[in-house]
Amino acid sequence: MKKITIYRGGLLQPFVLHNGDTYDSFLEIEDEKGKILASIPYINTDHTEKYQGGILAPGVYAGIVGARNNGDKAVWLYLQNRDSAKVKSISTLALEDTLLPSLVPNPNRGRRKEMGWILIHRGGLTWDYSHGCLTILDQYFDEFQKHLKIGEKFQVELVSTVISENLPVFQRIAKVLKILGGKR
Repeated sequence: MKKITIYRGGLLQPFVLHNGDTYDSFLEIEDEKGKILASIPYINTDHTEKYQGGILAPGVYAGIVGARNNGDKAVWLYLQNRDSAKVKSISTLALEDTLLPSLVPNPNRGRRKEMGWILIHRGGLTWDYSHGCLTILDQYFDEFQKHLKIGEKFQVELVSTVISENLPVFQRIAKVLKILGGKR
């Protein structure tokens, strides 16, 4: 199974929107053998500033690829302990499968520290209607979704970062940004 690792707060030069949303994280996609297939910068892992929903807690989750209404692919996150054989598509997920821990009380869930229906999807430059999803800055999203196949399952790990502990990772992302010309 392929793996997506999201490094929260891992970028030294985040992209901050006028509304306060901050794209300060990055992710890596690995194949089944641990080879890095892609490093994608500018991920937002917090709720939209204007919309105080949940903030996904660090941890290991399962994910399945599906299509959104606009045609984009996205990864729906669900509990890793869910019987993987029963999850064949996003339509086989139930709310209880998708209830994940939040770092903050979520007004959408009775102020409980939980959140549901969390995706990795394309982000916007204004409010992207995300209720705590993990969003990728628009111009980097196509590079991400080209590594996804509908129905494909991933292990998804969200980790908080400290630069000194993750120097090799930061060196890799710096190389990616240099290749991309430092564009945001």
